[in-house]
Amino acid sequence: MLCLGLILQDFVKTTLSLQGGGLITKSVSKVIWTVFLKLANGNGRSALLPHAGYTILITIFMIWLAGIWLGLFLVLQSSPVSVLHSSSGAVASSWEKFYFAGYVLSTMGNGDFQPNGMPWLVLASVFSFLGLALITVSITYFIPVLSAVNSQKTLAVFINAIGDTPQQILINSWNGKDFSRFLSHGADLTTMLLQYTQNHLVYPIIHYFHSKEPKQSVVISIAMLNEALTLMVHAVAEGARPNDKELHMLQKSLQFYRNTVNEIYELKENASLPQPDLSLLKEAGIPLQSNHNSSDNQDLPAIRRVYARLLANAGWNWLQVYSSKF
Repeated sequence: MLCLGLILQDFVKTTLSLQGGGLITKSVSKVIWTVFLKLANGNGRSALLPHAGYTILITIFMIWLAGIWLGLFLVLQSSPVSVLHSSSGAVASSWEKFYFAGYVLSTMGNGDFQPNGMPWLVLASVFSFLGLALITVSITYFIPVLSAVNSQKTLAVFINAIGDTPQQILINSWNGKDFSRFLSHGADLTTMLLQYTQNHLVYPIIHYFHSKEPKQSVVISIAMLNEALTLMVHAVAEGARPNDKELHMLQKSLQFYRNTVNEIYELKENASLPQPDLSLLKEAGIPLQSNHNSSDNQDLPAIRRVYARLLANAGWNWLQVYSSKF
């Protein structure tokens, strides 16, 4: 019964609670991703990593199924005469009870075996409905998960369309006077980021759906967007950059994302931080603060270390953020 209770708790919390995955789901997801990342030698470009996401989904479903199947079998084993042969009335063996438990969950109906008496008939009916619920709810859960994965790719492509490096985002947004081009995308970026973060809360498994193409990697893209905002706020001259109110909602949505991933995922440490090159901004005519040092990468160390850890956990590094030569 303990086995059955743990599986049902994980199943309900993962699929119905809107509070993210249960303990089993989280643990299995992390273990499988770790194995895939090690087999890929920590290389985000590996063709192996894109298979991790659906492997995790299938594995979790199989664990739920196996757990409920085992739970029913153990309950049937508690009585030597719980299951009988339909034709002869002989007592079923342990392996026959295991088979009986499986076809009850598959809702195939009665076959060569039958429950012995009303309590076992009721139990078989309950588990038959449970098997149907498992299949139906799992499919209902998998579809929005895949939709959320598609949304995160859309967010990544959208950010890369603005610019494929933090500096390029600023250059493409500069019109010679201000960054109104960037601000025109602010509402869309904020909405997409909030939706993506909310998907993380409800479907944390999407974290393990990986794209081997850096331009489609949401982790790289969000890190790149954060770096662009950091440069805009801390490197661009005060008269040329947007004011705090204009950037407030986008900065808050990024903060919401960071807080969410920090709470949900156990990220391995990676304290390495980049040194942004401001020469391209100068060449584009963007006014910079006179006292800004391009080697200063400690403006927001705690925030930037979150992105450093996220990149490392996805097999990437700052090279993919600051280089357009993917």
